[in-house]
Amino acid sequence: MSPSDLGQVLKPFVFLDLFDMENAVFPGIGLHPHSGIATVSYLFEGSVRYEDSNGATGVLRAGGVEWFKAAQGAWHGGGPGDAGRSRGFQLWLALPPEQELGPVENVYSNLTRSRETVRRVCWSGRTAGRRVRFMRRLRSTT
Repeated sequence: MSPSDLGQVLKPFVFLDLFDMENAVFPGIGLHPHSGIATVSYLFEGSVRYEDSNGATGVLRAGGVEWFKAAQGAWHGGGPGDAGRSRGFQLWLALPPEQELGPVENVYSNLTRSRETVRRVCWSGRTAGRRVRFMRRLRSTT
């Protein structure tokens, strides 16, 4: 998003990527740098593999969430996970100026789905009268 009038109205939202891919067509993205932003990725279907400069590697599956706060600078990459279709989105967020040079934070959480139970997940804000921060609630890397 450019710093034009529209960019100022839409901040902190920078970019929204909706993806729908077959792994045979998408070879992946090698390690590349980011700074001053955070991304939230969610998978509706399939899986994607990930790696980052903090040493994390793995596969994010349907229902999984990735929180990647590049802040002062980090490298990440990834590509198709298991065979088949992968669908999801990645939302880029501009960090507030006081956080742009802060520490890098990465969380990969594979949340499971169940027809019998409903799991409420609050990434940020308030739920059940309690303040929630994504980093404190979702620590799973499986």
